[in-house]
Amino acid sequence: LAAPIITLTESKRKAELSALQSQINPHFLYNTLDSINALAVLSDSREISEMITSLGKLLRLSIDTTSEYLTLQDEFNHVKAYIAIQKIRYEDSFSVDFSMDRSIADFPIIRLILQPLVENCIYHGLEPLEAEGHILISAKDFSDFIEIQIQDNGKGVDIHTEAVIRQNLLQRKHPCTKGSVGIYNVNERLHLY
Repeated sequence: LAAPIITLTESKRKAELSALQSQINPHFLYNTLDSINALAVLSDSREISEMITSLGKLLRLSIDTTSEYLTLQDEFNHVKAYIAIQKIRYEDSFSVDFSMDRSIADFPIIRLILQPLVENCIYHGLEPLEAEGHILISAKDFSDFIEIQIQDNGKGVDIHTEAVIRQNLLQRKHPCTKGSVGIYNVNERLHLY
């Protein structure tokens, strides 16, 4: 009789410890980022400070798992933090415009579905460009549905590749290539929800 009680107590202790660790780790991470940011500010390293601040914003929205949804405004803010880091990395070689109908700012959206698509724009569309790149991210309220568009002026894909991508998305078939993970991940999550 004593063995099951000891096992139950041990399991409870491990679960409590695990819960405590999951609370401490993000707290430690944010404090560490704040310390690095303070050093960057003291060293007059504006770009490093901006990257650390943006990374902190990204992590706060990514790590928080209290809900599977964010408001559309929070999702846009997540993408803005991601873009701030990428603009520094790519030395402002592209610009981004955001447009959202205010009526849908508080609309719930599946968390973290826009950033992988914006990442695709940067890596597959804009990175190969020799001219300045541009991304437009918009959300429009059409009363009975919301339309979110992410457009870039990158090189695009050829007709055959586009057809293959569309077919794979329709069939929910994951590609074998590394370069297409983001769009398929978003597609699968949308289908699951």
